[in-house]
Amino acid sequence: MKKFLATSLVASVLVVPTVVGAEGLQAGKLTKASSEPAATIVKDFVNKKGDFAVQNVEKDGSSQIVRLQQEVDGVPVFGSVVVGNVAKDGTLKAVVNDAINVKGKPGLAKKATLSEKKAIKLYQKAIKASEFEVAPKAELVIYPVKNDAVYAYKVTSTVLAGKEPSRWTYFIDANSGKVLNKFDQLAHAKPVNTVTGTNAVGTGTTVLGTSASFNTVKSGSYYYLQDSTRGKGIYTYDAKNRNTLPGTLWSDLDNKFNTTYDRAAVSAHVNAAKTYDFYKNTYGRNSYDNAGAALNSSVHYSTSYNNAFWDGTKMVYGDGDGSTFTYLSGALDVVAHELTHAVT
Repeated sequence: MKKFLATSLVASVLVVPTVVGAEGLQAGKLTKASSEPAATIVKDFVNKKGDFAVQNVEKDGSSQIVRLQQEVDGVPVFGSVVVGNVAKDGTLKAVVNDAINVKGKPGLAKKATLSEKKAIKLYQKAIKASEFEVAPKAELVIYPVKNDAVYAYKVTSTVLAGKEPSRWTYFIDANSGKVLNKFDQLAHAKPVNTVTGTNAVGTGTTVLGTSASFNTVKSGSYYYLQDSTRGKGIYTYDAKNRNTLPGTLWSDLDNKFNTTYDRAAVSAHVNAAKTYDFYKNTYGRNSYDNAGAALNSSVHYSTSYNNAFWDGTKMVYGDGDGSTFTYLSGALDVVAHELTHAVT
């Protein structure tokens, strides 16, 4: 059997710069019971740090999860996020407080003079990409630098052409044009296509040579690797050893996916369903966003690609080079590891 080692899949790792001033986790009965909205309770707890905008309030069992983004005059402070867990009785039970005190920082006296257009040009010159899957986009942020903070443009794009897919994020000083920091992550790509039809149950052979049954959809004369019984669906695509995603929704005429080429798709489809069921049955979580988000997988990505990654909307699996790795979708721990990136 070829080697499978989820921790060696370096392209899947999101590298985020360390943010100074983080206070981390506090837990317990942090406030008295209150009838105030959950967002107000969390805001009041951290208001000494500055102004916060509510990003999201999500129900989780009997609690509410509140996510706040710190802002200065409407400009977000990068990395300065607060997440609070408010109980049913209005008690703050836990808070992850990564808020940064940027009040009075001398760097903020210099307002942005660089335009978004100029920042994007500097970014394009730096990453030397000629073709973009998602065009560069610039966002003005406040970026902490050691004991100071400055206005900067956060510029990001997605590039799939070339040897390795990438999603470089650069922080460009909004006055000098200097690159303050940069890191590579993989994020949003194009939306995927689906079919309508009748639910069916197909059979096939996995990468490991085992037989499996799984949900499909019959549309016209074809059966598709589309499971419409879980959340908003599980979809498996054929990238056809190219760098363009998501590829073509996998189809078969007799609902028996037994060829060698089918195996990577069968494993991706089956293992995605297992991961969905694990989160649903163990944690009561409906897909990675707890709102039934579709689980999309693309197999046969690129040529001899020794990796797998979550790109923000889907899982992408290489075939391996046949020596270090074989088809990456064949390992349940790889699939679960990467889909957990979507959860976190």
